[in-house]
Amino acid sequence: MMDQATADRMFKAGRILFFAGLSIWIGGIASLWVVASTLFDTLPAREAGEHFGNILRRFNHLEIGCAIAILGGLLLLTAAAPKVRRFDVLRVVLAGAMLAILLVNTLAIRPSVTRLRHEIYDQVQSQEDNLKRISFDRMHACSTWLFGINFLIGFALLMMSAAPVRPKKEGDHPHADDGRDRFDVLARGELR
Repeated sequence: MMDQATADRMFKAGRILFFAGLSIWIGGIASLWVVASTLFDTLPAREAGEHFGNILRRFNHLEIGCAIAILGGLLLLTAAAPKVRRFDVLRVVLAGAMLAILLVNTLAIRPSVTRLRHEIYDQVQSQEDNLKRISFDRMHACSTWLFGINFLIGFALLMMSAAPVRPKKEGDHPHADDGRDRFDVLARGELR
């Protein structure tokens, strides 16, 4: 078992990593929606798509860094806690879901969208191009949907992690509650 000073440092570092990574990631997603709507409202679709595709490729690096910070922060928080609660497991599962969605979107869907966009705009219109357009529209809708799901998961994770269960009382372990986790408290309607 680790000493209290080490647990305190791990807890503080974990919270900083977790909240910084999560807030930057979901804030970035929200900002991208504003940027996308502005680009597509002011530029021709082909040009807007090229610019936004470049922005997304750069944002991927930030997303990966945020995912590493979130998971690292959760590992530190879990290691500093006197016991692992269902709440801690749920946070890891949600962060893992966000990372899985990021990987699917980044490694499979976005490259297909980019390839199809180039094929559609670089060739003369034909029947095959119409099929490519349909495929592009489906892949683009899927990518946008996954982006939105990641935003919603991240926002829910941020809100549930930021909400205190109850104020700490003198003599409480700094990183523990009284044996109840947030789900037990929510079930009884005790969350303030």
